[in-house]
Amino acid sequence: MVEAAPAFTEIMGAVATRLNGSVLVAHNLIFDARMLQYEFQRCGVAIDPGAGHCTYRATKKKLILSCEDCEIPPSHQHCALADARATAELARRLCLARSEHGTLAVSISNAPNAVSRHTLRRQLVDTDASRMHRVVSRTPYPNCDWPIQQ
Repeated sequence: MVEAAPAFTEIMGAVATRLNGSVLVAHNLIFDARMLQYEFQRCGVAIDPGAGHCTYRATKKKLILSCEDCEIPPSHQHCALADARATAELARRLCLARSEHGTLAVSISNAPNAVSRHTLRRQLVDTDASRMHRVVSRTPYPNCDWPIQQ
């Protein structure tokens, strides 16, 4: 699945545009912030991930167990988009996003302001969906950062 994924250098500008000035929310924020720092620094871009919100630190449990405790429906475990959505819902239910204590936004100083055709926005695919629905859900959508060529 990841072998067809774009290299970070191809999507760095689009990622930087989305992250700069935002507050990171993650389940195990220390790990995710460290990975972001590594990838941006590898590209020669300075990033300060700020002090976001960590749902793991708030719950002291794995994501799936934290979601069960908060009655968040199970998602596709270890699917990046599903995990991100579950974490966002968990943060919302824990009211972490409303807390301003210790929150600092991401600061990216010298990243190119670019868009990427690789950063598509897709809806979560239901595992109970038909095979055709799953195939169609993986096709490029016109609501990406890159203008669609016809």
